[in-house]
Amino acid sequence: MLSRTLDKPRAAVKVELVGGRGKKKTYKVLPGIHIVKPPLTMVERPDALIIDDEGNPLSPEGIFLWFSCAMGSFLLFLVISMVFV
Repeated sequence: MLSRTLDKPRAAVKVELVGGRGKKKTYKVLPGIHIVKPPLTMVERPDALIIDDEGNPLSPEGIFLWFSCAMGSFLLFLVISMVFV
């Protein structure tokens, strides 16, 4: 699993779990843009599928990187799309 530590602020979206079992889970993008600031380590999750409001799969320009943290009784997932050159 690939992990990267951010070196500069990046735009991110929040996603919520909407389906799936086992390793293959489906997440839907929620409205809004969030800024994640360094230093923050994010990981790749190739097993996760991200969809839009109509259920269409979203493809990153490079890879999706994930960050999660516990906020009370739920997990917050933030996702960014990054291209590594």
